[in-house]
Formats: sequence, structure tokens, C-alpha cells
Amino acid sequence: MVSCPSNTTIRALPGASTVSLTWPQIEAYDNVDRNPVISCVPRWGSIVQADGAATVVTCRVADSASNVGSECVFAVAAADSTPPVIIGCPNRGTSGSSNGHIIAITAPGTNVSALGAVSWNMTAIDNVDWGGTSGGKAVACSAGNFVVKSGQRFPIGNTDVSCTAPQDSSGNMGSPCSFNVIVVDAEPPTIHGCPGSAIHLRVRSAIGDRTGDVAFWTPNITATDNTDAVARTTPCFWDPIGALLPDEGPVAFPVGTTRITCIPPADAAGNVAVPCHVTIMVSGTDMPALKGCPSGPITFPADRGRAFSTSVRWNITLSYPGGRIP
Repeated sequence: MVSCPSNTTIRALPGASTVSLTWPQIEAYDNVDRNPVISCVPRWGSIVQADGAATVVTCRVADSASNVGSECVFAVAAADSTPPVIIGCPNRGTSGSSNGHIIAITAPGTNVSALGAVSWNMTAIDNVDWGGTSGGKAVACSAGNFVVKSGQRFPIGNTDVSCTAPQDSSGNMGSPCSFNVIVVDAEPPTIHGCPGSAIHLRVRSAIGDRTGDVAFWTPNITATDNTDAVARTTPCFWDPIGALLPDEGPVAFPVGTTRITCIPPADAAGNVAVPCHVTIMVSGTDMPALKGCPSGPITFPADRGRAFSTSVRWNITLSYPGGRIP
């Protein structure tokens, strides 16, 4: 008679990919022999792969008279105790990362990272199932409730990413790889409407009016940013004193050369646009002025014996800027 053990599972030592077959002690009884012989196939101590598969063990007992008792059949599953390991996790000093971060910059004209700029190269290896010459397995990564992959676009800011390796055949789960993707906005605001050359203006004064020798121009200069597509008015300043120009309506510029600088505020990331420098050149009026206009009443004597005068005269001429005569 044989006491047969139940099916059992044994685990390999940490880091080991094989295990020696063992099982609970089998007890045999015989009416004559005190110690009948027990033989098992495979034998106790046989080396098997710790891949979670079950090995069927068949044991028989025989007494000294070669009488063979009933068979004892049970299964021993050899399991791996070492979880898979992720290779290339950025939080473990991977090249191109720093302190668990992957840093990328924005693509020109967008508010996301350049395609392929945020990338990683991770694989999962296991001491039994994958790795070595067989190669590793892909890891699964997510950011919140969204699946993410190496090479895809990430928004400006910080995104927490967590990657896990698949379970091995023994049901072991490795530690996740967690890291942070930081997309830095490196693009300054873009100025629109900046004149490519000097602005030439002429004074348009009324005839005889020399108090308004100015010309008017509206600096219609705006700026957009990759994080905000709305065009916003760009403030302009007088050079060199730095006083702010009016932000609405046309601006009066005196005769001569005036320089202003227009620059939008820095964006949220502190990027500053290249200033727009504008030169305004205002020339004097091209309207003629009246010369010799009497400043008051003109008195002339009446003709003798008549109620009117035929000697009324005046000398009013047109005066053009710079002596120019059309």
C-alpha cells in the first residue's frame, strides 16, 4: 500500500530558471518488508525548466519478493519565482533621460512635441520565458487612461507615463517603469504685420495751418503664440525713452524720423519674440500756404464824385514748401 501525495507546485530560487523536482514524502507499507523499495519516474532531484509546466511523476513500490504494489501518480509544477524585468526604463539612468524624465521641445508652429522626439526603447526580459538570444517582449505604456507609445506626440507640460511588462508563464508581474515626459515650449511668439522697411508719411495740414505738422499712422502689429492662436495686439514703445504708445487708434508722428519698437509680452514659458523695429519718416506738408493775406480790413478812398473805388488792390500769392512751384 502506498500513500500518494497530492499535486504540488515548487518554485525555483530567485534568479534561477530551473528547479530540482521534489515532492512530499511517499510512504509504503508491506506485510513482510519493513522498507519496501519505492521508484519514481522521473526521479527525485531531476532538473526541469521552471516554466510553470507540470511534470507527471509515476511512482511504484516493490517488496523483496518482487511484488509490485499499485501506482502512485501525481503532478509537480515547476514555477519561476523571478518576475520579468524592464530594460531601458528612463528612471534607471537610460541615455537621454535625467532623473526619471524624458525632455523634448515643441515642434515649430505647434503646441506639441515633434513627432518622434519623445521616444524610448524598452523591452521586458524574463529569466525563463523571454530574453537572451530569444529577445525580449514589448512593454505596455499608459498615461492616465490613455495608451501611449514611443514616438508619439505629447502636449506641452508634464505627462506621467507608466509601463508594465507582460506576466511570465508562472504568473509573475514585474515592477512597473514610471517616468515623466516633459515637453518644453521653446518657441517664442510670432509677430505679424511688422513693416519690412521704413514708413514714409507726409504731413497733410490745411492751408495756412502750421500747428498740426504731424502725420498719423496706426501700428497694426499683432502676435500669436504656439499655445494660443489668437492674434493679440503688440505694444509699441517710443525709442529711446521707452514710453508706451497709445494702444488704440492712429498715432501722431512729428516731422522727421521717429523710431519705435514693438514687442509682445513673453509667453507662459518665458519665451521672448524678436522685437519689431519700425522707422517712421515724416516729411513736411506738400500743401501750399497763402502769402500776403491781409490780417484785417483794407481801407481805400472812393473815386472823386463816385460812391466806389477803382483803386482797390491786394497781393496774395501761394507759397510752396521749399520754394517749389508746381
